[in-house]
Amino acid sequence: MIDAGVGGVNDLPVPRSTVATWKREGHLAVVSSGVFEETDIEVRANLVRLERRLTVMRSLLCLLLVLVRVRGAGLTGDRLPEGKDKMQILTAIERAMRVVPRWLVLSVIGMNASRLRRWKVRSALCVLDDQVPCPKQQPAKLTFAEEQKMRNLIESHELRHFSIRALAMHARRIGALFASESTWRRTIHAKGWIRPKQRVHPGSPRIGIRASRVGELLHVDVTVIKLLDGTKVFLQAVMDNFSRKILAWRISTKLEPRRTGELIKQAAAELRKAGARGTNLLADSGVENVNADVDEALKTTGIGRILAQIEVSHSNSMVEALWRQIKHAWLFINRLDSLATVERLVAFYVEQHNSVIPQWVLKGRTPDEVFRGEAVDLPERLREAHRVAIRDRIEANRRLSCDSCQVAMRTMDDNHESGKVARKDE
Repeated sequence: MIDAGVGGVNDLPVPRSTVATWKREGHLAVVSSGVFEETDIEVRANLVRLERRLTVMRSLLCLLLVLVRVRGAGLTGDRLPEGKDKMQILTAIERAMRVVPRWLVLSVIGMNASRLRRWKVRSALCVLDDQVPCPKQQPAKLTFAEEQKMRNLIESHELRHFSIRALAMHARRIGALFASESTWRRTIHAKGWIRPKQRVHPGSPRIGIRASRVGELLHVDVTVIKLLDGTKVFLQAVMDNFSRKILAWRISTKLEPRRTGELIKQAAAELRKAGARGTNLLADSGVENVNADVDEALKTTGIGRILAQIEVSHSNSMVEALWRQIKHAWLFINRLDSLATVERLVAFYVEQHNSVIPQWVLKGRTPDEVFRGEAVDLPERLREAHRVAIRDRIEANRRLSCDSCQVAMRTMDDNHESGKVARKDE
């Protein structure tokens, strides 16, 4: 207590009225925090623990912010149809705004203030869901009883062979449910209903028939190519199953049974050059493959005939895959205006297929190499080269410094920009 008669009042800037109040009321009880009741060591330990937790929280926050920036996560331009998701975000925003300004919270999550206000208003009205669950606000939506009827029809074993469109019309005919096909599909997707259509019959084999040597199995097939003027030409080929090599092919304006026999003889001649002989020919039952000329050619060459999907369960899937490849990868990106053009393009692709394009199923070898028994060690050499490349790549990256990385990135950017300028000039 300051004694007014000693001159303390004159030395300290304390008003005389305040000093009089202190003298009149005496000492007051002092209430302090429990922290001050702790020892100095305990306070320092608590401070270290809180600083450690703050460091962990700061690092996690930086990690999440980087992830948000890199992945582009945010509410800008994105919809949240579920009300529970919006409520979780609103709760998190309210909790964060206790210690962080609102503008900072909204900028982090990519949300504007007007959207936040709308969500709060809709939250007070319990209408946060984009699809309002209350039937009064959407009186045209299906009733609960109608949804149950739809589910019974969807999950019915007796009607599982009906399409969705037929099922919607069937429900109208029997007077069970009157709803459009789009309503059926939208409701099925939203509710996650599954029709009882579990497959029982075994699926088709994923791997077709495979030969064990060159000439053991040949394929013959024909495909139709339409020209720009609407006329059709026919591409027919004989293919070796083991090597995938196209042994013989021809382009014609019409199918002639005798031409198939000529192709078989040409394929047999190619096999004899490689020191092999044909064993079986897999063909479909078309008239171009089953006729007297083909019978004579097979008898002459000593090759047997197997009708696909009649005498065996396999089809000509290998040569049919070749037709898809040659059409979509080459022919259809060119102008097919005449028979001569198609013949020239097919000749080029056949040569590329046989001797240039490596086949993944042949482990990097070309059909010609397999047909002639060359480059047998190529798959192993490629695997070893792959392992060496990975090892060299790791060592090269470990030797890099930050300066060299920046130089490489600038070089790539300069090349990219120069490429853009060159394309614009063209």
